[in-house]
Order: sequence, then structure tokens, then C-alpha cells
Amino acid sequence: MAIKKTINIGMYVSITPKNKNSQSTHGMIKRIIKKSSKETIVELVDGTIGTVLKPLVMRASTREIKVFRSDLKKHSSNEKSKKARSNEALFSGENELIEYKLSALWSQNLSKKELDELKTSEIKRYGNKTSKIILAKVISSFLNTRGGNLIIGIKEEKEHGRIDKIIGIEEEFKKLRNRDYGTDGYRRMIIDDIIKPYFPKTIFNHFNNYFTITFLEREGKILCNIEIKKSDHHVFITIDGKDHFFIKVDAQTRELQGKQIIDYIKSVWG
Repeated sequence: MAIKKTINIGMYVSITPKNKNSQSTHGMIKRIIKKSSKETIVELVDGTIGTVLKPLVMRASTREIKVFRSDLKKHSSNEKSKKARSNEALFSGENELIEYKLSALWSQNLSKKELDELKTSEIKRYGNKTSKIILAKVISSFLNTRGGNLIIGIKEEKEHGRIDKIIGIEEEFKKLRNRDYGTDGYRRMIIDDIIKPYFPKTIFNHFNNYFTITFLEREGKILCNIEIKKSDHHVFITIDGKDHFFIKVDAQTRELQGKQIIDYIKSVWG
């Protein structure tokens, strides 16, 4: 039978816990998760989540509700403070867990003449795909080491006392295909043009297990933050039909080869 829509935070209720094997329990509502004509799902103060069976006669006093809501407010404030500190740590400079890149698409639309003028070994090898392949290498190195954050939209200044410059990714939106502009299009570009073509299916098919893509605002500019978890198995990326294995060594991405790869995999994954 549906519960009347009079269920509110601070009310004492009897619930059937989410774990079907658990017996019904009761307590004061901390949070209403879902309310519909068919069911009301709540979280109690003790953390138990379940479907409301019925309201109980007992109800929190006005004072209890005020204390409870005050505690919720403090908790929310603390969580925001933690998040702010965490975000600030992302801008403390590159290290084994943080790497900055200016752009994901800087090489995409370069002409042959412009590519020839750059004359780097990677440009000669990969051409217009260079910028995306560089990001694939960095991402795979995080997967194979301790995980970390790749932030796109920051120019690393190795001179002048190492002052990293916030550039943002707004100009890159214009380069996205099919007029798929904005952060959603940018997210799709990373998945479809970097993860899908270069990473094994075990990574691509379980994308959410390894990656969280968010967009941060800094100095009025939009940055793309790719949070990468350490993989539970070694990860090779495939570039032009050849497999490559990368790790992080301090703030640098390094490729291992031959026996180095075997030794590393044994030491990390057994």
C-alpha cells in the first residue's frame, strides 16, 4: 500500500531495509531518497536505507529536529571544505599524481606545412593524431602506476619560477566534430577519440570503473579534469598496430620495453 506523501525529514518511521534479508527497523529520517505514489525510500540517521512501511506515532521534537538539521548543515559545510581543499591540491604543480596538458586538439587541424615546421619526433611519427596520442600515453601511465589526475587547459611554465598558466579549453570547443560543442562534446571526444581507439576493450567497456571526467572553473576559465584510478591489471595501449606500455616516474611519463615490462608487471600485479 502506498504511503501518503506526509513523510518528512525528522519523522520517525518503520522501514524495510534495502537488504531484503534484513528485518524491518525504525528510526528518524535523515534524507528522503525517493518519493512516489508507490513507495517512499529514505535514509535513517543511522545510515540505514529502505522503503517506508509506516510512520510511527513518535516524532522528533522541535529541538531534536533543529539539532539534527544543524548537524546536517555542518556536515555539508565540511564536505564542501574538503572538496575545495582537494581541488586546490590539483593546482599545486605537477607530480606523480598530477599532470597538466595545454590542449587535447592542438595538432588536429595543422596543415602539412605546419606539421613539417614543428619537426618533433612525435609529430613526424603521428602527424595530426599527435596531441591525442600524447594524452593516451599519459592516461595509460596513470593506470599502470598509482592513478592520478590529468588536467587539460593549463600551460606548464618550466621557466620563470615555474608559474603554471591557466589557459582553459574553451577555444578547443570550436574544433570538436559535428558541431558537438561544449563540455559534453569534449567529454565524448575524450572517450571516442582517445580511450576507444588506443585502449583495450577491458578498459573502454568498463570506462566508469577507471575514469571520472569533470570540468573545473579556474580564473574564469574551464578546465577538463580526468581522474584516473589505478588499473587492477596491466594496460598496454595500441598505436598504429603496435603495443606500448607506459608508467609514471615522478612527474614524467616513461615507456618501458622488453624485460623492463615483465619485471614491472610482476612487481606490481604479481
